[in-house]
Amino acid sequence: MSEYNLYSNFLEQGYWWLPNNPGLKIPGDLKYSPKEGATLELNGAFNQLGQPRNTPSIINGVTSKGKEITLSNCLSLGFSMSFPGYQTEKYFAHQLIYGYHFVSLR
Repeated sequence: MSEYNLYSNFLEQGYWWLPNNPGLKIPGDLKYSPKEGATLELNGAFNQLGQPRNTPSIINGVTSKGKEITLSNCLSLGFSMSFPGYQTEKYFAHQLIYGYHFVSLR
């Protein structure tokens, strides 16, 4: 059972990956507020340099407390690059599922 509800703010640090590439885990922060919803800020990128930028529909993660999280219906909020090739990405998730990992929601 989750210690959170839809009426409280929270911040979860963890590792995040795409269901089709679980070997590439990227550290990042998941922030939630009732007003702004769920946003994920990655300290790295799923989209590698020189590759087309794709927005994943599902992002899985595990928090520093060992809780599983699935973010779905994600929307890219942008990315940044700095020298020498360091990237960050930010996503908004329309749906946050706490306590489970999904590969597909169909």
